[in-house]
Amino acid sequence: MRKHISFAFLFFAFFFGACGDSETSAGIEQGLSEPVDVPSSSSFAKFSSSSKGSSNSQTVLPQDPTECEFGTLLDERDGQTYKTIKIGDQVWMAENLNYEMDSSFCYMNSLDSCEKYGRLYTYYTADEACPAGYHLPTREEFDILMRPLSERINEESEDWSYYMAPFALKATEGWEPYTKPFHGDVYLPASTNATCFTALPAGYRMSGPGFKNAGRETYFWCRDDHSEGLRIAIDMSYDTFFVNSYWWDDNEAFSVRCIKD
Repeated sequence: MRKHISFAFLFFAFFFGACGDSETSAGIEQGLSEPVDVPSSSSFAKFSSSSKGSSNSQTVLPQDPTECEFGTLLDERDGQTYKTIKIGDQVWMAENLNYEMDSSFCYMNSLDSCEKYGRLYTYYTADEACPAGYHLPTREEFDILMRPLSERINEESEDWSYYMAPFALKATEGWEPYTKPFHGDVYLPASTNATCFTALPAGYRMSGPGFKNAGRETYFWCRDDHSEGLRIAIDMSYDTFFVNSYWWDDNEAFSVRCIKD
């Protein structure tokens, strides 16, 4: 099923045309009135101001990947143990949840995929899936995670897209490489996984059903009490500088990363 766009910020397509070949549907450009500077393969960029004149030029990584503060979480329901990671004041699972429930799935119905990526959950299942002491994160909790990792495009807008954040969150292996120029001679930098969040490209299960985009994208449900039928998930792709958020049909099945209460 097609994405329902909420806060997508896919402005490179707006200014430069379709630069990537991701299989996801196009978003709605919001909030920008000027082109932006984009980074070289090894540097960060400053964005030009938005229509409200807001800009932010500093990108800060919270920790060195060799100094990550790991812990463990025992899920007493099935005996599985998960690695956890402290990032700022938050404690996240550093692996995708793999607890079997109704309306949870292995990618392509393969148990090997569950071992590799964890399970994919419909929204209502995801909202009840986390073990005791943990919960499905809200968008605001993802916001707290993203903000120190990126340049906020427009602080005054409700748009919620974070530039450069994926490279500090994505695993350094397992993602399909994107070797084409993003624009001109600009290439995507390599992921550093500097936070040790270790996001994997688990893809998703469509409500159709059917499976899509393993190796290229990952999607995480956010707890959302304000919608019926459509819920918010965040999206990281192999071919973009951004983490975006979208509205999705709540019968799609995505990954779950639990956060400590």
